[in-house]
Order: sequence, then C-alpha cells, then structure tokens
Amino acid sequence: MEEIKKNSAEAEKPEKAEAEQLFTREQVDELMGRERQEWQQKLAEAEKLAKMDAQQKAAYQKQQLEKSLAEREAAVSRRELAAEALEKLAEYKLPRSLAPCVNLSSPEECEKSIQGLREAFSQAVSTAVNDRIRGTAPKRSTSAGSDAFLDGLCM
Repeated sequence: MEEIKKNSAEAEKPEKAEAEQLFTREQVDELMGRERQEWQQKLAEAEKLAKMDAQQKAAYQKQQLEKSLAEREAAVSRRELAAEALEKLAEYKLPRSLAPCVNLSSPEECEKSIQGLREAFSQAVSTAVNDRIRGTAPKRSTSAGSDAFLDGLCM
C-alpha cells in the first residue's frame, strides 16, 4: 500500500513540472526565432570558411581565438573588479546590496563609483539620523482641566 502511495506521489511530480513549463505562442515563436538566427549565423560562417583557402582559414581561426581570448580576459577582469568592489564596500562599511551600482568598466571608474556611493550613502544616513533626532516638538495642552497632574499642582 505504501509503494502505491509513493508511486502515485512520484507520478504527480513530473506532471507538475510539465505544467510549469507551458509556453505561450509568442514565447515559442521568440525561441524559434532565436534558434533560427543562431543556425543561420553558423551556416553563414560555415559557407564563409568553405570559400577560404588554407591560409585564410588559419588567419580567420587565429582571429576568432584572439577574440575569444579577449572576451574571456574581459570577463575575468570584471569578476576581479567585482570582488575588489565588494571588499571596498565592506571596508567602507557599506551594504553589499550596493555592488550592482558600481561601475566595473575599469579600476579607476570602479573607485570613482565607490567613492560616489560612499558619499551619497553617508549623506543619506546623516539626513535620516538628523530627521529622527529632530522629531516633533511635544504638544502643549490648551485645556486647563485635561491633565490630572497639572490640576493637582495648581490647587
């Protein structure tokens, strides 16, 4: 009896997963359009390579490798800058949630944006603290008989 319950529970899980992966007609068209575009790009590149001689193919492949290497180096440097930005934010006691606001295009731009965030955050905090400290003035009672303590003092 327990096996039947387990099997029926397991059978329900895939149905739920399938139900969650329903797509609208527009989403399917968009996905198919992207796949078709990628396929056409690969086909165009293959045709381009077929028209080249051996020396041109080697030069083209070298160019593609250099391009790929440059993209990878840029990704690594962005990750390194992001890690450094998180360290700087922690050093300045700023929240980590500000990390997406940091400009990671270069180390100089990263430092500038962190300094700008630091100044803006400090100003916002000091403004909020001053507003809280200031508060509101206590209200004075205008009616003479409303406070029992004051009535007792006046006799």
